Amino acid sequence: MARAAIYLRVSTDEQAHSAGAQEEGARAWCAAHGHDVVACYRDVGISGADFVNRAGLLDLQLGARTKPCPWDFGRCQGCCRRSV
Repeated sequence: MARAAIYLRVSTDEQAHSAGAQEEGARAWCAAHGHDVVACYRDVGISGADFVNRAGLLDLQLGARTKPCPWDFGRCQGCCRRSV
């Protein structure tokens, strides 16, 4: 089973409820594909244009630099206009 990290972002605090829906969707996708979610990073109320002040994204990048990496791949939800 591959280990996965999830990254979620919503641009306004009013959209905070959608962060939960994004996480549910990402976890469901991971489960359907046989992946174990080992980390979840969030940025709520942060613009997608702001790459400097995203604590969740910075934590994800820090984790990716850890040796050995704590996950095998990442699943992004809401990190840009189109999720990957």
